[in-house]
Amino acid sequence: MTEQTAQSTAEQINERGVQAHLDGNLEQALNCYRQAVEQAPENATYLNNLGFLLATKGQWDDATLYLRQAISQSPEHSMAHSNLGQTLFAQGEIQEGLVLLEKSVQLDPGNLQAWDNLGRLRLVTGDATGSESAYRQACQIETNNSHRLTGLGTAIAAQNRLQEAIQVLQAAIELDGNNAKAWSQLGGVLFMYKDFGSARQALQQALTLNETDHLARRHLALLHSTCGERDAALEEFETIVSTAPEDDVSRLDLAVLLLSAEKSKQARPHLEQLYTKTPDDERVRFYYGVSLVNSGARKKGEKILAPLTNNPTSQFGKEAQQIIEKHNQPQ
Repeated sequence: MTEQTAQSTAEQINERGVQAHLDGNLEQALNCYRQAVEQAPENATYLNNLGFLLATKGQWDDATLYLRQAISQSPEHSMAHSNLGQTLFAQGEIQEGLVLLEKSVQLDPGNLQAWDNLGRLRLVTGDATGSESAYRQACQIETNNSHRLTGLGTAIAAQNRLQEAIQVLQAAIELDGNNAKAWSQLGGVLFMYKDFGSARQALQQALTLNETDHLARRHLALLHSTCGERDAALEEFETIVSTAPEDDVSRLDLAVLLLSAEKSKQARPHLEQLYTKTPDDERVRFYYGVSLVNSGARKKGEKILAPLTNNPTSQFGKEAQQIIEKHNQPQ
């Protein structure tokens, strides 16, 4: 087979892989990409496609290898820089990942996906201003895109420009009323803006569109709690903890609500689990001690609370001292 024939065949195989990828047939796409690379191992596009798909499957080492090869073969390949940046970011190589994404948009300022990726990952690192800038670039390249307006609105909200964020997120919903993430983000921002009625409607719509939206459910639980709707808040927090047992923040919120409802026995196992993981957390220690005292294990609870009294200026220290003194007064 001549070199020209091999390249022609590789191109056809790669095209079949792209189509299979678009159709959601990832195994077929992976096989095609591998065959294309085998026949044309110096082709940066084929290397990039293979690396990108391996990254989506969580095969980080192989993905990194092929994406680095793509850049080595074609140092100006913008998409390979973007894909490698995301891959490294996902592995905890935050700084190098961001540098590669920034290089990607320098190489091709019109690379819409790279700007979108850069906006999303900058927001994850807390760079809301940089995220907004990236999303604005993406929105200039492709106007009236609901997904990118959602990202822009989220970045603006992270800078506490709530009214502006509400307007942008509403515009995203006008473009696509089924954009569950836009409804979710809008509900969260409206909650921060203290427009509880509108926030409730937006969050409920988000959960109607996507019942697994963890953030929307958490915001709805907090809204119920803020509005004094304890039973509704408990129901939402219990759903969160059952579907996302790793969410320790919501588990603690659930436990505190249970204590306020005088359900110390139900709160206790949640707090015991949290205390085992984070015994140095003052808030966890305090509420765990309270749950023990209130559920009949007074001595153990007081032992848990005692270290808090070493800091009498702390609110938890003051309350721990009051609980211990109350239960040790002469009868």
